[in-house]
Amino acid sequence: MHRHDFPAAGAGTALMSDTENLSLVAQEPSLFEVAVRDRSWDWLLELRRRLKVEMLLVDNRPAILLPTAPGDQAGSLFTMLEHAQAPLVSAVATTLRSRTPQFLEIGGLQVVCLAVAIDRGAAGALLVGRPVPARQDGSSRGQLELVASWLSTAVEAHLLSPPAFPSSGLNRVAPLARLLGQAAERESDRELIRLFGEAIAVWHDIEVCGYVETSNGAFARDVTLPGTKRGERPATIPAVGLPDSSDMTMLPQGHLDRFGLPVNSDVYVRRIRRGEGRSWLLVLTGVIDGYDLQRLGAYAASLELALSLSAAAVATRVATAVSRRLANVEGTPEARAAQALEELRTALGAASASLNIESSGGAPLLGVTSPEGAGEATANHGAERLVLVKRSERHYTTTVSLGRHENLPFTPRDYDAANAAVSMFELWAPAVFSASGRRERRVAPRGFQEDLERAAREAIERGLPVTVVVLLIREAVSLPGSTQRWVAGIRGQMRASDLAGMLTEGEIGLLMHDAEPDQAKSIAERLRAVVGGAPGRESILIGVASRTPGQGSVDGVVRDARADAVAETRRTSQSASPHRVNR
Repeated sequence: MHRHDFPAAGAGTALMSDTENLSLVAQEPSLFEVAVRDRSWDWLLELRRRLKVEMLLVDNRPAILLPTAPGDQAGSLFTMLEHAQAPLVSAVATTLRSRTPQFLEIGGLQVVCLAVAIDRGAAGALLVGRPVPARQDGSSRGQLELVASWLSTAVEAHLLSPPAFPSSGLNRVAPLARLLGQAAERESDRELIRLFGEAIAVWHDIEVCGYVETSNGAFARDVTLPGTKRGERPATIPAVGLPDSSDMTMLPQGHLDRFGLPVNSDVYVRRIRRGEGRSWLLVLTGVIDGYDLQRLGAYAASLELALSLSAAAVATRVATAVSRRLANVEGTPEARAAQALEELRTALGAASASLNIESSGGAPLLGVTSPEGAGEATANHGAERLVLVKRSERHYTTTVSLGRHENLPFTPRDYDAANAAVSMFELWAPAVFSASGRRERRVAPRGFQEDLERAAREAIERGLPVTVVVLLIREAVSLPGSTQRWVAGIRGQMRASDLAGMLTEGEIGLLMHDAEPDQAKSIAERLRAVVGGAPGRESILIGVASRTPGQGSVDGVVRDARADAVAETRRTSQSASPHRVNR
């Protein structure tokens, strides 16, 4: 047991409390309070009863943490601190500031005040008091100081032990959820992640960076806290190597080097998914222990809920605005579609937008842009694009493309809103086109499909197996006229006996003689470079269908290859996927 030197407490500076700052973080419990609340103190209260002393445990505000009520044998010491008796408040302030014990007599009590420190420098104070004896010979004060010193050592050891139950910091979940819930009604998902990051930085000194998923298999840096230097966090993080789980996961040291993340800190990642759409990746950096993980997991759950509420609210507003424009009985279908598209463009802050609806056979039925004449806007160098395609073999193909001139990625919430609008266009098209009697026009590219199937039939009759490949190029909607140029480039890479041609705008058909399906698909993967796509790129889908002599008719082989490409979309959970492309 060690002894402290106990100077008498003077009228030093009173402990300052930030009563003017009413922010969420300022109102939150201190780390010391969290540690005290998470542990059982029955043993200490029993010791207090046996030693016949009054005892308080306070934090740096000073708020009384133990006991929780004045009637709990705390007596006059509780009452004096509750009424902010200046000498007592001054003793607590001096103890916390200097970390030296203080002794004073006040209100008929001898009081000893000692600092109690826990991990990361969070500190509070232990106050031990008992009535002033009738005869003061010095021994009474010495005994009280000895008891207080022993008790403070026991309290510190107890605070450094594991908590009685894993709820550390959970009393912050409710105010964080309330803050995020209020912001979800009016703010973007970027702002929600920024608010989340600021709270975590203040409460736990942990830095949060938000990355948004892109179409090229990577996550792009999107949300950082003020003061973060650009070079301190990588601009992109590849998806390969990241955990696929939505749990908070620690990255191994080798991944930190490869991704360009700080190697001298703990780094955890957490994916927040939105159904079949894009996801956010949270990267948390700092000193993160097991108790922090419990808290961070609860905080992240609140953020995920707020992001869902925000996305649902925006999707509902966009769907309502679009459907209201489409339901207007006045004006042509093109005029109504253009007004609805303008609602979507404005809601997402896009510079341009286009809508194209094609028949099941690929014939164009409707095409509008917003603003009018902005068809090439999304093809500008450096533009951010979001392309959504909904394809039905029996009805129509609906494609919406949105573009931004600035380097601001489309987020998962943007995707949800755009997907809601595409669903409205998809429901609207059959009714308006059948009511208007608009018929599918047979277009010239359809002739190549007939040529392709005729060549396939002739090869089968000669005893050669054939494979048909269909490439669906989603970017073509914003790059009119490019399909024929791509076809010319592809023809230069194929054998003279094979065929390549345009089926419809954005749809290329290939016929390969004496080629197995896997071989044909491998060749098509290499041909992506002609279109400007990388292997595995989601904006270029590949479908394959084969025929062999004596096994079925050649009829419908193009349809089967097209259906295989559509099935690939579903297999990758991208039936209405955003495709952001930098060009």
